[in-house]
Amino acid sequence: MTNDQMAPTGAGPDTVPDSAWQDFFAANYHRLRVMGTALCGSPETAEDAVVEAMVEVRRRWSTIDDPFRYAYRVVVNRVRRSRVRQRAEFDRAVKGGHYTDGRYHDPGFVEIEDEEFVLQLLESLPDRQRAVMEGAYQGLGPGEIARELGRDPATVRKTLQHARERLVAELSRQQQQDAAADTAARKATR
Repeated sequence: MTNDQMAPTGAGPDTVPDSAWQDFFAANYHRLRVMGTALCGSPETAEDAVVEAMVEVRRRWSTIDDPFRYAYRVVVNRVRRSRVRQRAEFDRAVKGGHYTDGRYHDPGFVEIEDEEFVLQLLESLPDRQRAVMEGAYQGLGPGEIARELGRDPATVRKTLQHARERLVAELSRQQQQDAAADTAARKATR
């Protein structure tokens, strides 16, 4: 898809200035596509998700504070839905007797579950820490994150440290809850 295909046409309240939209599209389309492919392992699914995200961003351009973050969230949600739909189709095929190979294993589903777990953890962070951790999760270094967010690299490093400490504490809390639930379940089955 090219910038011209996504460029707005006509006048109206949802019309996006050509230069602003084209700049956003040019700067983020490929990046979102790479991230989407990393999430689901399928360039085709990622492409579909990114196209839908770009359409949504363009449609809501005037009401979105952070177009990249909005587009990223749309891509993640579309990829999740696609994987859930694929899993449901597989389950129906097994239930209907159309797929009988008991050796089926898709590591992509485990990867998506891991991705969802990480995203849920990131959602528990304050906005600044979440923004910095999302950059780190995407493989960006502190300098790159600082440039993207318009912050000092030293501030980004300190924010990363605080975010990591908070995530470790949250993981520890969840592990304790899981251990307590396992103990309770074992006692209940005795």
